[in-house]
Amino acid sequence: PRLEIEESSRRPTRTMPAATNDAQPQLLFVDGSFEELALEMAEYLKADDAKQLLNGDKAAPKEEVLAKLVAASNALNTVPEKEFTAASNLMIHLVLQSTDPKKYLPTLCSSFAKPIAGSPVHGVGLSLNALTTVFNLLEPANPIRARVFMEILKFLKAHGMFDNLRPYLDKLPAWLESWGTGEEFERSVYEQVADVALESGEEQQSFDFVLKALRTFDADDKEELSSEDAQRLSLRAVKIALLSNTYFLFQELRAIPSVQALADSHPVYSQLLDIFAEQDLEDYN
Repeated sequence: PRLEIEESSRRPTRTMPAATNDAQPQLLFVDGSFEELALEMAEYLKADDAKQLLNGDKAAPKEEVLAKLVAASNALNTVPEKEFTAASNLMIHLVLQSTDPKKYLPTLCSSFAKPIAGSPVHGVGLSLNALTTVFNLLEPANPIRARVFMEILKFLKAHGMFDNLRPYLDKLPAWLESWGTGEEFERSVYEQVADVALESGEEQQSFDFVLKALRTFDADDKEELSSEDAQRLSLRAVKIALLSNTYFLFQELRAIPSVQALADSHPVYSQLLDIFAEQDLEDYN
């Protein structure tokens, strides 16, 4: 299956291949040598340092040129709306010519995450389009994809766009497994998804992903269960559950090892959870 993140009903969609899909990533159609395209981009961005390298007598070192172009990529959020997609696609194409694209992608994604100033209606959608294009052009199992996905999550949170993510939440475990990034990163993704949901007012979805994050801690590692991250997330889950008018699975919450560890670090919250799980109003009073 292929996934689509829709940034606007009036704009094209970008597809995000599922981790189990062996199809090649989508391609950008760009014509020209690296030097020709890099010079075009340097002139467009008014990146004088890159132009000097490319116009010199000697062949310009590709990585140096890319570093100059990416440093100037913030200028993309000032371009006319109708030119943004072509310019961002060219920039992505150039960066992916690097022997080590991950050096440049964080900065480039940061530039894309700033909607163009002259497009109040479509700017956010165009930015999401650029971010998902980066994601799509990386091989499905490429670990760099994981970092780009985190940038997309941050963008969706900043703009209250949980609905764009909702249809693909069940694909996350397969993606995370294919990237092989480990439990700590998996936990960060789940917590970020929880934040995206909460920012959009989706409290139940947010809580569900806080629980997913909690279950990434090693149940047999007491030090990990009592770590700052484990305790912070456990407290977050308990507070949400205690204040909710619709959550009643307190026994299930109490069974999570990191929540049990609150008995030592935050006994008041642990006792409150016990009361809600097993006891009655007299105990609470």
